[in-house]
Amino acid sequence: MERRFLSPREVAEYVGVHPQTIYAMIARGEIPSARLGRKVLVDKRRLDAQLEGQVGPPGSQSGSAPQTAGSRGGRFHVGRGNGCGQ
Repeated sequence: MERRFLSPREVAEYVGVHPQTIYAMIARGEIPSARLGRKVLVDKRRLDAQLEGQVGPPGSQSGSAPQTAGSRGGRFHVGRGNGCGQ
């Protein structure tokens, strides 16, 4: 039987990123989590659903972060030019 809840370190291993990245994403509310005492838990079903919602067919833009007017959309900024004033 597969475990439903994972620790942040297990999530990091599961998705292939550094554990600190997962802790930061949890703190920003980007990954749904719950606390049980001092333990932080991530529901693997919700995580999988969130990841599946970001992955589309090859060549699609569905994996892109949503953009709103005047928003940088997290780490990435969609804009014109190359940042050199052009």
